[in-house]
Amino acid sequence: MAALKGLDTGTELTRHAAALRAQGYDFVVRYYSHNAAKNLSLGEARALSAAGLLIGAVWETAGTYASFFNRAQGVADGGAAFRMAQAAIGQPAGSAIYFAVDYDATGADIEGPVTDYFAGVKMAFAAAADGLSPYAVGVYGSGLCCDTLIDKQLATLGW
Repeated sequence: MAALKGLDTGTELTRHAAALRAQGYDFVVRYYSHNAAKNLSLGEARALSAAGLLIGAVWETAGTYASFFNRAQGVADGGAAFRMAQAAIGQPAGSAIYFAVDYDATGADIEGPVTDYFAGVKMAFAAAADGLSPYAVGVYGSGLCCDTLIDKQLATLGW
């Protein structure tokens, strides 16, 4: 399989979609969060797709330190991300929403609060979809974080 060329950004890309594709980009990763200025919008998603770009989505708020992570925060973030993907964007079933662990988490952080957070995300997805979520849970983090959460079946994809 050939490697794909992509980028991630918190910047809105609607007017750059065709130029990115012309420069050889295959995908963009955009964000869901509580910050509307950072978020992927429906119009932007349509423009990126029309230009032939694949889209990835990452939920990212304040996941830059261990004390942010806990089960209740995972439930809240999972529910908010699910609603944004389904209601605001119409994200396709079978795709993933990644959740950011955006710091060099220690093994103890990953085994404790980060694991609790991802258990909460999975709970929220299941509750929002009567047990059968159309979206996979992905983790955006270090190799250790991704491997651990995938091994625990709290995420199916890592980046």
